[in-house]
Amino acid sequence: MRIIPLISTSIILTLSLSVSANVASIHSRKAIPCHCNYRELKDSTIDTQPVEINVYKLIISGKEEKIKKYFREATAEELLKTDSGAIAKAFKRLNTNDKVSRTIWILEETKGRNIEIRDFIYNELLKVDYGKPSFFLNHMINNYFTNYNETDTLLSGKVRKLHGKMNR
Repeated sequence: MRIIPLISTSIILTLSLSVSANVASIHSRKAIPCHCNYRELKDSTIDTQPVEINVYKLIISGKEEKIKKYFREATAEELLKTDSGAIAKAFKRLNTNDKVSRTIWILEETKGRNIEIRDFIYNELLKVDYGKPSFFLNHMINNYFTNYNETDTLLSGKVRKLHGKMNR
């Protein structure tokens, strides 16, 4: 008798979390007026040096689009050069919910990349201690990994280990 209210509560809670995440992302996209003059703007656009991205700060910030863009576009050399354990260190500062969501963002963007990048990302994510997920997170993790297809047989073992580590 208690199963039906539990299931309906879990569905409502999941939907409310996704709606609140969408509202938060809409509010974060508002334009911020620039108070700089034309000369400062012109001088800043001349510099075409690539900007060093701090992966630690990027993951801690929790800005979904920036995290996804970085892991979608970063080369293997950039990841190796900028990381040095920063991914695992950043995940230590997050709570379990944020660890799971950011891991899924990263996996979603790297699943189409080359083998070296996927191997590196899987190794870094295996260093993370995810903690005990709640019932709802556990369900989300299982759903995600059920549909996650790793084509390389060597890397599919790492994906299974990551799934088990996140699930506990």
